[in-house]
Amino acid sequence: MCFNDLRFENFVMIKGVSEKLTELLFQKFRSYHSTDTLQALLDVIGYDKRDDVINDETRKIVKNDPLLESDAEFLVVVGKIDEAEEYFLKRADQLDGNHYGSLLSLAEAMEAENRHLVTSLIYRSLLISCLKENPHFLPNGASAGSSLMRMVFFLVSGFSINVLNMKIVPM
Repeated sequence: MCFNDLRFENFVMIKGVSEKLTELLFQKFRSYHSTDTLQALLDVIGYDKRDDVINDETRKIVKNDPLLESDAEFLVVVGKIDEAEEYFLKRADQLDGNHYGSLLSLAEAMEAENRHLVTSLIYRSLLISCLKENPHFLPNGASAGSSLMRMVFFLVSGFSINVLNMKIVPM
């Protein structure tokens, strides 16, 4: 066997490994959208394909039915704010305020982008969860609905709610 034949065989083997690695990295990225999985994929396929990969995955994320906070966070981090807003609005009934850690940062990000409707929907789910967990938060004789509506009113009328301490403060 000559030297050129060995180089060709090595090239074919390396190309096969690279294709398999690319396929595995795409699978990992699609199963959990994050900047880390995107970075790993782009390290192999090249950064010139970044916009194409992000745009393709954005279309797929927006079409998928279940709400995944990781997908919403990915859309926000890569600057797809319009798509993140659409994603939340179509899945507003799936918001779960028990996911405080991820939802609070998403609410803050959407608020920073002046997406007030989505922000209020996320805060609403957080407030409902807090009220369910801590019913004595309500004043004597107040119903959950009226207190919640007051909090939402303050939120959209220029006040911010410190969800951790459940205090309403001017912005």
